Amino acid sequence: MKTTAAKESGVALNFNVSKEFRREFKLYAVLNNLKQKEVLELAFAALKLQPRSDR
Repeated sequence: MKTTAAKESGVALNFNVSKEFRREFKLYAVLNNLKQKEVLELAFAALKLQPRSDR
C-alpha cells in the first residue's frame, strides 16, 4: 500500500463498467458493510497474490 500521506490525499480513479457490474459491486459493498473503495482495494490485493500463468 501507499504511504499514509498518499492515502489521505488520494487521487481519482475513473473508468467505465457495465450497469450490472456497478449494481453488483455496490450491493456487495453494502451487504458486507464496506466502502466501495475498500472492496476495490481488497479485490486488488487478492488478485496480486494469485500467480499468473501468462507472465
